[in-house]
Amino acid sequence: MFKQSENLICVKSILRSNGRVYDRTDVFDLDAIGIVQDAWIAIALKQISSRSIHEKVTTSYTYGIQQALSELSVDIDAIEILNKNESALTAALLHRLFLTLERRLLKRTDKKAESRRKISFSFRNLVIHSTFNCPNEISRESINYKTILGALRADPRPILNSEQHAKAHSNKIPLGAVPHKNYNELISKSIDLLATDLQKIIDACIADLNNIEILRKLVISSKESTRSASTEKVIRRFIYNSYPTSYDIRRYEILCPKKRLNAYLNIIKDDKLLYKGARLWVGYKLPELLKQAGLTSTPGFNTRHILALSVRACFIELQAIFILLLCRTGWNKASLFAMEINNIIYDEEYGHYEIQGYKSKTDDFTPSVFIDRHEKHYQDAIRRLIWNRNQLILLEFIPATEQRIWFSWTTSKDMYTERSVMIQMTPDAFIERHSLFKFTLEQIREQVGSLEHYTTRSTEHTRRKLGHTSIGTTGLYLDQLFSRNINSSINLEFQKRLEKKIIFNMEKIKTTGTLNLMPIGDGALCSDPINHPFKSLQSGENICQAHHCHIGDGCPNRVIEIDEFRITEVIRTRNYYYHHWKQLYSENNDHFSMRIAPRIIFNEALYNFINSSAYGYILRQIEATINHD
Repeated sequence: MFKQSENLICVKSILRSNGRVYDRTDVFDLDAIGIVQDAWIAIALKQISSRSIHEKVTTSYTYGIQQALSELSVDIDAIEILNKNESALTAALLHRLFLTLERRLLKRTDKKAESRRKISFSFRNLVIHSTFNCPNEISRESINYKTILGALRADPRPILNSEQHAKAHSNKIPLGAVPHKNYNELISKSIDLLATDLQKIIDACIADLNNIEILRKLVISSKESTRSASTEKVIRRFIYNSYPTSYDIRRYEILCPKKRLNAYLNIIKDDKLLYKGARLWVGYKLPELLKQAGLTSTPGFNTRHILALSVRACFIELQAIFILLLCRTGWNKASLFAMEINNIIYDEEYGHYEIQGYKSKTDDFTPSVFIDRHEKHYQDAIRRLIWNRNQLILLEFIPATEQRIWFSWTTSKDMYTERSVMIQMTPDAFIERHSLFKFTLEQIREQVGSLEHYTTRSTEHTRRKLGHTSIGTTGLYLDQLFSRNINSSINLEFQKRLEKKIIFNMEKIKTTGTLNLMPIGDGALCSDPINHPFKSLQSGENICQAHHCHIGDGCPNRVIEIDEFRITEVIRTRNYYYHHWKQLYSENNDHFSMRIAPRIIFNEALYNFINSSAYGYILRQIEATINHD
């Protein structure tokens, strides 16, 4: 254990952020929590402190433990259990403590469900992996605790423009409110909306790259125009003198702006002021000079970066390239950031680029992405990326052996050792510059994955596109299909068809016409499965196969009478589809679209209708019991 005071327990941890790893020390203050020195929880914390010297834990893990102790410290019963001596510790006490923690977390509406589950998991993990000197067995099996917070799984991942899709705007239809006649029409309309949002980002990247190319040509043209020795003599005084005299300023003002700019650019070139280790230099009213010389630019472009455009890329250019390639590849930002120069191969015969990223989590490369000659904007982005790397070698900022490519401007004049972390961060300035909706770089991957899935109707194709080893991982990226897009759309569109057809019968009173109803299996009932209107479409058996119950406006024999049995059926059906829809979709796309999707739509609409009704509390009670079992 490293040196620490008696009441302060230090744990070595690591923080991973934007492709970098930071060492940290997280501190547990026993006095602040209200824990005595010989308490079993203090022993558990000291053990993790000792282990962290050789194997550091993640900050998210220690944060979860800290949050759990913070919750338990204000509970009288919990703090009493926490302060017990290890010899008095029992599995029953720990079971009670875990339950107390989760009940308190359930009341924390300020925390997301995923956050509550992680806090509970971290604390239980700490306890189970600690060793105590007590007569009672302390293990996962002896405690036998089952969480009441639900399975530890990620919440549905947000797509681009989620906030705007959550509400309707005048003439615009949000993704969560797409009017539709059937599942296939919903998918078709969803593709259009998803593609439109992604295209807005692509267009913004192209706009930045085009603007930079115009500026670069203007800079090169200005630098190559006829030089004036007398003008350069004046400008040198401004470049190397922070405090020009009034005489210098008067001489400066009478010079032609284009001549001034030409002098600046050539002095910077001759004196190698853009090279590694260059001497310090300043500029006099450079933004004003660029404007006077005709180099107007979009707000956000750094003046010095513009002056250097003839010899290297600016940050805005690299950021636009990064975002554009994310939109094209569907990789996560860390994989693209890890792409090196030897992962970019140009095929001269076919005129395409083959690129690969690197996945650090699995120590593997992403699937190759081929960018052919017709994808001019993407090919241009790659060429600029390669050119910038070569230029940085010429400017001596990186050695010729350097394989990494995402280097941008820094305030240092020394050789670059770290790539630009800013490229991986949320592009707030980019969003503001183009008046875009707020988004994160991670959401681009979700959008590309969703589009691939909607377009190909294949989870396997999407898995290959996203580079997942397991198709289960791909499912996390496609949760929008089930839990976001379809649900939201059917809530607005399909529930309108149900409102006048639902009968609540919570007292289980036999009403006229409901004596011989047959359950369909998803919360609805059939009034006459033998005499049905679809006999001509069904061969063999006379009894209806329940294939047309929810297509269009539904079967006229469909009855929706709600009691506790039907609510239980609705919940269990919903849970089944939630966990198995991806498998059903992959097994038979046509059958899913024609038969299963309408059932999912009906079931989800019925669930939400009941949940928002006066009997919603009954649904939530039954659901809690089912999920706990």
